[in-house]
Amino acid sequence: MFLDGHSQPVIDLCVSPHDQRGITLATASEDCTARIWTGSFDDGLRSTKAVVGFEDAVVALAWDTRNAHKLYLSNGGSLFLFSLDTPKPLIHASNALETWKVSEVEINSIRIDRKSLELAWCDDSGAVGILNLSTGKSRLFRMKHANIASKVLYKSAKDGELLSASYDGSALIWDARKGTISDTLDLSARQSAQATTPSFVLSLASSEDGKRLATGAGNGSVWMSSTRLSNAREVVAHTGPVVGLAFADSRLLSCSLHQLCVWKENLEEVATTVDIKDLEKANCIAATRTHVFIGGFTQSGSGRVLVMPLEF
Repeated sequence: MFLDGHSQPVIDLCVSPHDQRGITLATASEDCTARIWTGSFDDGLRSTKAVVGFEDAVVALAWDTRNAHKLYLSNGGSLFLFSLDTPKPLIHASNALETWKVSEVEINSIRIDRKSLELAWCDDSGAVGILNLSTGKSRLFRMKHANIASKVLYKSAKDGELLSASYDGSALIWDARKGTISDTLDLSARQSAQATTPSFVLSLASSEDGKRLATGAGNGSVWMSSTRLSNAREVVAHTGPVVGLAFADSRLLSCSLHQLCVWKENLEEVATTVDIKDLEKANCIAATRTHVFIGGFTQSGSGRVLVMPLEF
């Protein structure tokens, strides 16, 4: 199944945690819009709403975990909250319920905690911050990455711990309340001297119980660990950058520009590798227990989401 509608690459996507019978998916694109897709895997999904009116790319998305009609997104250095509870198919950027300017540079990733009390973000400067959603106040962690911060992720089942990834070759676990670093994976120190690919960290994933963590690197490696990043072990799974990671129930999915890997349940090795033939390049993934969504672009440059069933 293809979801076509964006005129430029899809760079983030997020499945709503609220739907029990159907599927609601949000997509962000370089075409300066976000789209909402609804439907089912049997009958297909269609674009039902679009958030428009931005001057730059919509980069990151996060669903409110308590309200099915609220969607957060990032554009430039600002965070926006939108209500989707409207019959109108087009929602303009100026109609945001809330707008918070939290950075002077582009925000690359956002994540919301399980109780929708805080929203974590990271940006091009390497900074990591927390927005308090009840007060609207944002605080920066004192330490920051030495290069672009690419991803943030709340460690599943434990809101107090936040993960971040960076082009400086590190993945960090933060005490989100104190803003201090509690654990570090430094790929630049762990890579062999013969390594020719920069040790960028591009993607993160946490299992539902928070006991298994995965970190995706620019050289095609996936680093597996338990609750600590510092004890991670390297498994070379891809020939190109690992742009996306997701857990589908207990199985890990990893995605490079042209391949999707489904891992064995013990995470020791890859069970299945699938070539992604319907995208020129993949940029991001999201998953349910039965399907994976892969966002990217076609040969013509238009955005596309590929929806694939998972067969374990």
